[in-house]
Amino acid sequence: MSTNRRDVYLDLMRGCAALLVCANHLRAVTMASYHSLADGSLFLQAFYAATSFGHQAVIIFFVLSGYFVGGSLLAKGSAFSLRSYAIARLTRLWVVLIPALLLTAGIDHVLHTSAPEVLSGAYAGVWNLGPQPGGDYSASAAVFLGNLFFLQQIFLPVFGSNDPLWSLAYEFWYYAAFPLLLVGLGRRLERRSVMSRCLAVAAVALILAFLPWSGRVGFLCWLGGVAVYAMRGHFPAVNVSMALVIFVAGLGFSRWMGSGGVAAAIVDLEMALVTMILVAALASKSATVGVWRPAAWLSYHLSEMSYTLYLMHFPLALCIGGIVLRGDRLLPDAAGLATYLGWFCATLVLAWCFWFAFERRTYQIRQSVQQTFARRWMS
Repeated sequence: MSTNRRDVYLDLMRGCAALLVCANHLRAVTMASYHSLADGSLFLQAFYAATSFGHQAVIIFFVLSGYFVGGSLLAKGSAFSLRSYAIARLTRLWVVLIPALLLTAGIDHVLHTSAPEVLSGAYAGVWNLGPQPGGDYSASAAVFLGNLFFLQQIFLPVFGSNDPLWSLAYEFWYYAAFPLLLVGLGRRLERRSVMSRCLAVAAVALILAFLPWSGRVGFLCWLGGVAVYAMRGHFPAVNVSMALVIFVAGLGFSRWMGSGGVAAAIVDLEMALVTMILVAALASKSATVGVWRPAAWLSYHLSEMSYTLYLMHFPLALCIGGIVLRGDRLLPDAAGLATYLGWFCATLVLAWCFWFAFERRTYQIRQSVQQTFARRWMS
């Protein structure tokens, strides 16, 4: 595990983004809305504000993904291997996605039996999330396969009740589009014919044409992370504390713009910009600066399980809201907040168990797949 300052803090950033998404969704299905409260104390304002940045956290994920995944392609240059890249990306996604889809199917079966009103959309207006009344909810085998191949939000709905799967489809197609973009427009991959370059650009255009508008905006955010990687070391020195202040202010401003009816694309691009500033500041730090070991351990493990937490928390939250609370919502008093915290911690423990069973084996599975392909290629 790397314990340098840059890696630890980017790990912490990714882990905290997953926590924000989970905290947002869990609060929505368990706690009374802020506007329904008679007492708007400063503490409660801080609590509701801190648990309202779920969508902003997804944009943070996109920027960080562009930095790490897109940056790794830039680093490889002409040594890039499409086969190795495809194996790395697909094993990374499928090792968690397949169990998460099966988990969603199991939880939805329980909901269908014990709280069918959740799946029919009876609570959607109260929670502002989850299956919608008269919506396109489906847990069919066809939708399962479509989600397995990242077609949700493009040609199919998300599988079952697992709404956060929408962003995973975007992520996959960004993974596919960027190397094609490099082939078509870049100079660092191996030389290609004019025909190959034209076909690559056409393929990128086709991908973007099928993505919804929000997916195209997300790709710009993702490319923002790539730009930070490409220009690292060339940015003017930015104090990390100042970058953090800009980021926090931008986070709040993004939330304010979103609630004020500003176009979603502008909100997302503003969030991507302040995230890029923070990532650039953190990436510019010396890799030799040490970090307190417990902090490095926490950052590492939060980052490692962030993908697992993102994919599995939502159906669990619906279970808590639909089966345990039956649509009732807790007041944010001491007992209610303690209950919320308990469920939040329980979700993290379950996510860690899920990570331990599946995601932590990603590297071994990837190596096994690569060796299998290598043997068949050589035979």
